[in-house]
Amino acid sequence: MKKLLIALLLFNSQAFAGGSSPGLYYGLVPTASQWNSYFAAKLDYTPGLVNQMGYWDGSGNFLNAAVSGDCTSVANSFTCAGREAVALSAVSASIGGSALIAGACATTSTTVTGATVGMAVYSTPTTFPGAGNLWHSYISAANTVVTEICAIIAATPVASTYQIRVFP
Repeated sequence: MKKLLIALLLFNSQAFAGGSSPGLYYGLVPTASQWNSYFAAKLDYTPGLVNQMGYWDGSGNFLNAAVSGDCTSVANSFTCAGREAVALSAVSASIGGSALIAGACATTSTTVTGATVGMAVYSTPTTFPGAGNLWHSYISAANTVVTEICAIIAATPVASTYQIRVFP
């Protein structure tokens, strides 16, 4: 009985593993096109649906970009369904430096050419504003990104510019 159970488990595991193996064996040196076909079959995202793709922005920051469709990435530049999805960027004016009561915000608007309402925005302060403060950015109109620093508790956020990235 024990041997029969082991045989059934091995048989079933082979059935599942058979579909996931690209047929590699010891000593095989795949060509570039073979590697590409292996990886094309092993997508780490769902084609056609919105997904997150991480990348380094060149300034030491790890960011996520929302991508959709069949996307590829080369040197932090995403191509989705034939369209390159490179982040638009700008630096805001300095905000903060003045006392804020709990729930109050300091705001600045920044021109980011090409930004449209509905695009994803990621912003990071050049200088940490301090504990008890939150920041966020959004696109209020075409080419205009609003960045706010808000106090959770009464605080004086450290004045800082903000690195803004907008993803199409």
